[in-house]
Amino acid sequence: MLRKPSAMFLLTVILLIVFLAVLHLPQMPEILHSIRISYAGLDAEKIISNSEQLKIFTDMLNDKREKSPLLWYGRREVTFFLGNGGETYTFDGKFLYDNDKTRRIKTGPRTRNLLQKNFHALAQDTFAPMTSWSEAKNIFPRKARAKVTDLETGLSFWVQRRGGTYHADVQPLSKEDTAVMKKIFHGRWTWKRRAIIVEVGHKKMAASMNGMPHGQGAIKNNNFPGHFCIHFYNSLTHGSRSRDPAHHLMIMKAAGVLEDYLAQATPLEVARAFLLGIEQQDQYLLKITSKITSQNQLELLEKINNWADINFHLPDSRDDAHYQLLYVIPAELALLPNDSTRRIYTDKVLVLTRESLTSPWLVDLNLSPY
Repeated sequence: MLRKPSAMFLLTVILLIVFLAVLHLPQMPEILHSIRISYAGLDAEKIISNSEQLKIFTDMLNDKREKSPLLWYGRREVTFFLGNGGETYTFDGKFLYDNDKTRRIKTGPRTRNLLQKNFHALAQDTFAPMTSWSEAKNIFPRKARAKVTDLETGLSFWVQRRGGTYHADVQPLSKEDTAVMKKIFHGRWTWKRRAIIVEVGHKKMAASMNGMPHGQGAIKNNNFPGHFCIHFYNSLTHGSRSRDPAHHLMIMKAAGVLEDYLAQATPLEVARAFLLGIEQQDQYLLKITSKITSQNQLELLEKINNWADINFHLPDSRDDAHYQLLYVIPAELALLPNDSTRRIYTDKVLVLTRESLTSPWLVDLNLSPY
């Protein structure tokens, strides 16, 4: 004779069924409280707390994350505050990258437009417009004073324009201004370029400066032996009457448009920007021109600062990369180590790749021997 199951047994079976059912329920995302839009390394952020916008981002965060073929270290960062913590992603205009977990989320049209809109609003308070030299020389005439702010450090000092036909030749106003400028250049005078914002009255302009006193200087008792150069968009050098490539990359950096420019650039333009990143010892420029797939490669880029200077030559521009995913560029390099006065001359090959025909070109660190 079969015995009826006890009530305790039936309760145990029911609880087991419920437990298994819960395990197979789709995981619900944590409550999204707010979103911070910011630029890495810069004192600039914007908070999104609108409930309708948060709902759009919550739906996106609930989507499946895909394995990322690269780590993206651009300047645009998005932090989602969920529960008691936050998750920070880097935005390249299409994907949100979680570099710690080597995952990424593809943004849909709504989330992408919202991110672009908020970054555009933040850029108005962070960067300055690219002003052509033909206009800038009138806004900043000879004998006028301007406030110069270094984009990376946020340090500011005052200068006076003394001359310059194709760009502005300026001098710090005082010993204190000279000391701030030298601090920006890590305590030594150098021809390296820095992205700056020049403010004359209420007008702000994206620009680039070098940190080497040269030529004559008319302002006395400012501890600055000569003048230095500030380039604006379409400025030329006084010697060759040509645009200085490093200055113009820094101008785009000060305007907040460098990543957008490189997203549409040719392989040769990206290769030149990468080598200029080495020359200028600019980690931001190196990271946004490189395909980084591991922390070891990130450390390799940081060690590139071991070079005191680099001269390079690339072949003439070619317009033949429209339907390619891999592009090889020979480069002639002249490297000067930090601890030497003798250059090392070598030929290298830069291999650039992209994910698709509409993706940006990047220097592939796995294929380029460095």
